[in-house]
Amino acid sequence: MTVADASFLTSLFIPGDANHLEARSFLTEHARREGVGLAIPTIAIAEAASGFRQQGVPADRIPAMLRRLRQATIYHPVDLPLALRAANITAERTIRGCDAVYVALAERLGEPLVTFDRQQARAADGLVQVQELGAE
Repeated sequence: MTVADASFLTSLFIPGDANHLEARSFLTEHARREGVGLAIPTIAIAEAASGFRQQGVPADRIPAMLRRLRQATIYHPVDLPLALRAANITAERTIRGCDAVYVALAERLGEPLVTFDRQQARAADGLVQVQELGAE
């Protein structure tokens, strides 16, 4: 299993995104190798919807995209211990609060994090294994 962040999910579901093909390729290989879906915290639902809108997806198409997202992922609730760990990560490193939730989930599960977000990848370094896609 791999924890996927919002940057990955947005690229995965937006065919016109510059990273779409790399995200699709990663997911195909992940499914072949692992046989299980991607793990995401429940906040990823709102973050993905925001990413879809920022990429110009019409509002009436987003519910169908979120249904597809639910089929490709395993949700993990953001409970108090996870939120507190994310808060500690945020306090210790240069990382946005929601990004720290993905890192905390990867740490909790003992699984790698996949992202296109360089800042998040740098901040997570040393805490979890990071698969930074789109890196040159």
